[in-house]
Amino acid sequence: MRKLLLVLAVLFFFNGIAEAQTNKRYGFTHTIRLRHTSKAYLFRKVQDWIQTNLPANRFVMQEIEPEEAYLFGRGTNISNFGTVKYDLTFYVNNNVVDVIADNVQHSKEGRQPREIRGKGTPKQHTKAYLNAISVNLREYLLQEPRETRFSNK
Repeated sequence: MRKLLLVLAVLFFFNGIAEAQTNKRYGFTHTIRLRHTSKAYLFRKVQDWIQTNLPANRFVMQEIEPEEAYLFGRGTNISNFGTVKYDLTFYVNNNVVDVIADNVQHSKEGRQPREIRGKGTPKQHTKAYLNAISVNLREYLLQEPRETRFSNK
């Protein structure tokens, strides 16, 4: 019985080490609601926003599905915390745009020394960056007068 417990403890220990060494990936969702706005209008505006606000050298569109109203791309953010790669998906429905950042992966490539990069973790700064992208999209969608959004049904 003791040998079995010892073997289980050793296996649990090695599993913990292996788990700690794997890349941690995470994501988040930001939902934007615009009342009385059509799916086609939102899809077109999101596509325009991507082309104007996400640099082509750091964000590459992988898939555009107008019938199912979603856009998928892969992006890279280089900051003093290192390089971050992420998947960004935009699901568009009537009145709603879901911005889903997924498969976020950090790399120490380009990381500055602790004194230069400041407080916080790479995860916190990446979430702040991706949240800023979502807020910027929301502001872009709200720029149009309500009458224009309503007439494009």
